[in-house]
Amino acid sequence: MQKWVVFAIPTDEKKTNRASIIETDAFIDSKIRNLIWEVQILMFQDLIYSSLYLNFGNDFLFMANTFTQIHIQVVFATQFRKAQISPLWESRLYEYIIGIFNFYGHRVLSINGMPDHIHILFGFNPDQSLSDLIQKVKASSSKWINEEKLSPSKFSWQAGFGAFSYTKSDVPKVIQYIQNQKEHHQKKTFLEEYKKILKDLEIEFDPRYIFKDLI
Repeated sequence: MQKWVVFAIPTDEKKTNRASIIETDAFIDSKIRNLIWEVQILMFQDLIYSSLYLNFGNDFLFMANTFTQIHIQVVFATQFRKAQISPLWESRLYEYIIGIFNFYGHRVLSINGMPDHIHILFGFNPDQSLSDLIQKVKASSSKWINEEKLSPSKFSWQAGFGAFSYTKSDVPKVIQYIQNQKEHHQKKTFLEEYKKILKDLEIEFDPRYIFKDLI
């Protein structure tokens, strides 16, 4: 039995009230199919957006309107500059840290260090503040080191960090400098290296507040 949907159309006083047939089952079915199709399109779009966000992080959300080229080298040390990063697992640590940077939409260009400190050169995504990024990198990596029981004593990073920006033309030189950390520190201590970076970049500093030794 065919069903009809009807509704009353208001008329003027000279016309008699009557119901006008407006939609048949076939028309309703077409409407429903169109609605279902629109919902499926929206769901598919959400799936695409979610996939892009998981792969590209916050870069995806801003790539249409924001264009940046920011290269930053960050340097931070272990608590009291203790030699806690072992050559046996430092590569695993670097891979873990690279994963954190990628998760937040940044791109690591070079990473290396010594048992008491680390250097990271990366392309910075300005959607996140630098201090928030480094706080998350330190917190997550120290937690991972302790959970994996990689260090014989409790591992932690010292408060603070150094951050230095570079032009694109400087990037290859900085990458080489970071890659040669082991050779470089055969001649200079970490503090000597760090003070030289600050002086070369004409950054004022108080020696009392540079990465501390164990008291």
